[in-house]
Amino acid sequence: DADFARGYEHPEMGRFVREHRVGAVSPSFGVDDFTATIAALTPEAVAAAKQSAHEQARELSSDTDVAQSHALVARLLGGA
Repeated sequence: DADFARGYEHPEMGRFVREHRVGAVSPSFGVDDFTATIAALTPEAVAAAKQSAHEQARELSSDTDVAQSHALVARLLGGA
């Protein structure tokens, strides 16, 4: 759908990428915006995003999220 492609950014994903400095966010899913975002990447920007992802890997892994979810469910069920 053309309307979907114009001016749309998944707000949660954009926030996550910016907050954790793990990549670039295109202002829309449109071909021109996506192409411009990719073309603007520099080797230094890619290296910085990779380094940031590496430094935050444990914190951002699903293992941490799953452990927190299990603890929450256990508390809700009265098991902890």
